[in-house]
Amino acid sequence: MKALGYILGGLLLVVVAVFGIAAIMLATFDPNNYKDDIQAMVRDQTGRTLSMEGSISLTYFPVLGFSVAQASLSNPPEFPNGTFASIDELQAGVKLFPLLGGTIEIDTIRLIKPVISVIRRPDGQTNLSFAQEQTAKTKDESYAISSGKIEITDGTLNYKDQGSGQSYTMKNFDFSLSSFAFQKKASASFSGILTMQDTQIALEGSADVTAENDFASFDIQDFDAAATIKNSALSETMGLTLQGDLSADLTTRTAVIKRGQLNWEDTAIALDGSYQWGDTPQTTFTIKADSINLDKLLAALAPQSENAEGETQLPVNLFRDLSVNGTLDIGTLQFMKLTLSDIHTAAKGQNGVINLNPMRFNFYEGSYTGQAQINAQGSALRASEQGRLQNVQIAPAMEDYFDQKYVTGTGNLSYDISTSGNTVGAMISNLGGTVSINAEDGSIEYGQLSRRINQAIAYFRERQILENAEEEVQFTSLNASFSGQSGVFENNDLILLAPRSHALGSGIINTGANTVDYTLLVGLGTTQEDMQNADHLPLRISGPFTNLSYGLDIQTLIREQAGEKIEEKKQELLDKAFDKLGVGGNNSEGENSDPVQEENKSTTTPEDAAKDMLKGFLGGQ
Repeated sequence: MKALGYILGGLLLVVVAVFGIAAIMLATFDPNNYKDDIQAMVRDQTGRTLSMEGSISLTYFPVLGFSVAQASLSNPPEFPNGTFASIDELQAGVKLFPLLGGTIEIDTIRLIKPVISVIRRPDGQTNLSFAQEQTAKTKDESYAISSGKIEITDGTLNYKDQGSGQSYTMKNFDFSLSSFAFQKKASASFSGILTMQDTQIALEGSADVTAENDFASFDIQDFDAAATIKNSALSETMGLTLQGDLSADLTTRTAVIKRGQLNWEDTAIALDGSYQWGDTPQTTFTIKADSINLDKLLAALAPQSENAEGETQLPVNLFRDLSVNGTLDIGTLQFMKLTLSDIHTAAKGQNGVINLNPMRFNFYEGSYTGQAQINAQGSALRASEQGRLQNVQIAPAMEDYFDQKYVTGTGNLSYDISTSGNTVGAMISNLGGTVSINAEDGSIEYGQLSRRINQAIAYFRERQILENAEEEVQFTSLNASFSGQSGVFENNDLILLAPRSHALGSGIINTGANTVDYTLLVGLGTTQEDMQNADHLPLRISGPFTNLSYGLDIQTLIREQAGEKIEEKKQELLDKAFDKLGVGGNNSEGENSDPVQEENKSTTTPEDAAKDMLKGFLGGQ
């Protein structure tokens, strides 16, 4: 027993001696003496420069930890000189006893005021890549890694795309993760302020996060985020929320959202889809919504880039690189103050060509069907659309769009148009194709135009100028077709039939210059024979869209007085109109002819009518 006591006493002395020596070593160990070695190792492994201006401090029990102050890491050599990441302070600790059992259990990781700046070059390379050589671990070298709380406080994230010139900044970024271990769920929360040009978005949210081994994939369940958007185009801030389940696979470069719902005021948009990033991004989506006010929503979008002339640039590269497959269904949509309902479209395309087919919706008691294509394979964006509107009630559409009922009746519209360009202005200037218009049983209630037509009709019927002519022209049918290229559309077959009168039209609409130069020949009668034999007075509509003028076509009147009759022009318009529409016909018995016109026709020449009409138009409104 006495020998055993000596042995235990000797062992105790050894243990005390070991701990004493260890305590002396730890007390005298200064990690700052190894800064140069640490910096050299980082340079060898990553090709970057690590700067450590602050000191390194250690803790020993119950956590083996350290803190580093004022450290920064440079960009890779192939990028411009500058800092990739910097931090005011990094704190981390490893629990001692789990480490003895082969488990790395990090107590806390805390990053205080980190700043990370990501750069994307025009060739697609970023400064996120590291030149570290990966070596395989043997079974004996492997550790199970887990962590306690991970915190980021007051961080800043910068992103700059040198190719597009776009840049984004996230400031006041706070992040907290309750714990971390591979394949185990942890609670996360975040907040920050994202700035994109003159748009500022305040973000705040939470989710349950699970990471797979080696961070190859993530599952983010019960994602719930709120965003408050400020923009110079908004009269007030705009609030959005997004909920759903997200997942990301870094190996396949795929992100997926399920059960997604985007909420804004009284608008709720259901979203399921996926996005695969890389050289050729691929997107799938299913979007459904009961109601969307697109006019209000568009006001919240960030302003698009402008070129030197101030033209709005179109995202050509986005379409060129995008592969898409999805459907969109909306109950009601307000766009440009117009209301569309039961909207459905399918989008599918790749390699710069995207087809929207079918496209359909209901529109003011009528319907639309059509298809469209966006082609970004060339240097300029090309777009085309074929569509048909049928049985549309014109009056309520006019009131919603113009706040005034300029035209009434039931309308039909069909078109086949195309254009090209990299700016909105170029698209408008290059517009071309064909457009056909038909309206029935309606009226024109457009101030000056209606009054001028009624003055012309009254003169033929009553041989007097009505200074206060009605501002409404009723019609039984209105038909016209336009064809154009380079933004200039020409029409030469308009025919308007009223109960006892008619108008024939021809002219040009220039969408690029926003101008109109159009002539209406107004006369009495509704049959083909009436129109061929009737006297006509020409009314001219001209000027910019925003300030059109309406009056007699003086040049035509001068030609008329000089003996150059307008019969040739009138007959040309009649031939084209009746060949196309098959309206009326020769009426040898004079059925439907206007008795007032017949009575006055032999007593007044077109020259006299023109002179009297000119005096009336110049002398009163």
